[in-house]
Amino acid sequence: MTPDPVGFRLLLPGWIGLWAWKDREWSEAAPMPSVLVDLRGGSLSWDPLSNGLLVFGGASLTGSFVEGSRIWQPPPINSWREASDPPQASLRVGPSAALDPTVNRVLLFGGLYYEYVGPNLVRTFFNDTWLWNGANWIKQTPAASPDARWKAMMATDEARGQIVLFGGADRNDGVLGDTWIWPR
Repeated sequence: MTPDPVGFRLLLPGWIGLWAWKDREWSEAAPMPSVLVDLRGGSLSWDPLSNGLLVFGGASLTGSFVEGSRIWQPPPINSWREASDPPQASLRVGPSAALDPTVNRVLLFGGLYYEYVGPNLVRTFFNDTWLWNGANWIKQTPAASPDARWKAMMATDEARGQIVLFGGADRNDGVLGDTWIWPR
């Protein structure tokens, strides 16, 4: 869920549509493009560069990963478009994203990639950090990073001009309870 500063509402992607919470009611803001229908584990954040909702990553119910990034622009445009060209962050589910108020860009962290190699499920966890420049994800190289994880919560702390990352799940499916701040 992410705020929509244009429509003064909260946005939540669902199985078949993008839903908005405003004035104590849910309403469908826009249908989902076919590639995002049944999306699970994608990240989303408001992107001030496009004045829209940026969605990255995730997988379908069948396990197919969603490539690239997509942006939904609210009315009067009210449409989805593909938003990224290579290079970009690799395929993954469960990454965390939030708006970095110091540079007015979306920050992406972590996630998980999985595939079957023969009968074995092989999982790759990420602890990489990426910054959205409006067209591509640019890899960041901070001096220190949280351990690899997926499903962490990330939010913008506008009062302090930083991003807060909390928890998530580690390589052993353990629940993490640590807190990290960006930028340090």
